[in-house]
Amino acid sequence: MQPITTKQWAISILAILTAVCALMGTDMYIPAMPSMARHFNSTPDQIQMTITIYLFGVGFGALFYGPLSDKIGRKPAMLAGIASGFLGCLIIIFSKNLETIIMGRLIQGLGASAGICIATSIIMDTIIDRKQIAFISSYLAIFMGISPLIAPPIGGYLTAIFNWRACFVMLAIYFGVLVLVYI
Repeated sequence: MQPITTKQWAISILAILTAVCALMGTDMYIPAMPSMARHFNSTPDQIQMTITIYLFGVGFGALFYGPLSDKIGRKPAMLAGIASGFLGCLIIIFSKNLETIIMGRLIQGLGASAGICIATSIIMDTIIDRKQIAFISSYLAIFMGISPLIAPPIGGYLTAIFNWRACFVMLAIYFGVLVLVYI
């Protein structure tokens, strides 16, 4: 068996970043939403607003992280995004009301957009051959395709064994590990 090359390692990290940022942030806690609604004595519509605000953060963050990564570099911008995602998770974990969760989800979405936006830029910056770009893009698409399959069962188990906050603890750990690996 051959050792993993630096390029393969970097592509794997980008794939994981893309998956967590794009889908794990929404799909993992879907099974926890009824529990969250009961906890906050709110309606399912109010809890579903957390998905909307997360996606708004992801979309708005893409406008921000592209120019930022051009100005200060890909790595510092990516680290800022991952740290923002981690901070959003912490806000949600320690929240006492739904408004705080919505704020945390916005911050989390803003941070998550860095992984989506900057990962694509890194690929385009470092790979010259179009066939390699297509291959790597398909590799990232596989991760994005697998994520919605594995995230809900993970979230369901975490919610059943612990509570709804466990999904966000898992995401915080995920973001934290990504910060350590990416440094």
